[in-house]
Amino acid sequence: MNFDEYRVEWEKNKLRRREIAAADLKQLLLDRPDISKIAITYDGNGDSGCFDNHKYLGDQGNDVDADFLHDAVEEYVCSILPGGWEINEGSYGQVEIDVATCKSKVVHNERVLEEITTEFEV
Repeated sequence: MNFDEYRVEWEKNKLRRREIAAADLKQLLLDRPDISKIAITYDGNGDSGCFDNHKYLGDQGNDVDADFLHDAVEEYVCSILPGGWEINEGSYGQVEIDVATCKSKVVHNERVLEEITTEFEV
């Protein structure tokens, strides 16, 4: 398999993973009409990533206890983040999920190394 074929297969698998993760999360949220918004932050570098600040909010912006959703939310977020978000310098950001509209917003920041060369006369 050449690189182009591998890339096509990778994209297909990522889409399939996203569809499954979204369906699983929707199913769990059917039993929780009190949750209207989900917010989570992520940070990745050096070949690993983590998720922090899971927030589950009601219609009035009140916190709702829904820790049991952590795994499903993280699986969904992984499926929508750009590939490589956790590699090398990595990236960080926040994902907000509007439960009513079933839409997600990703604010994604990539860390980029910048090389600066300065020359001086001796």
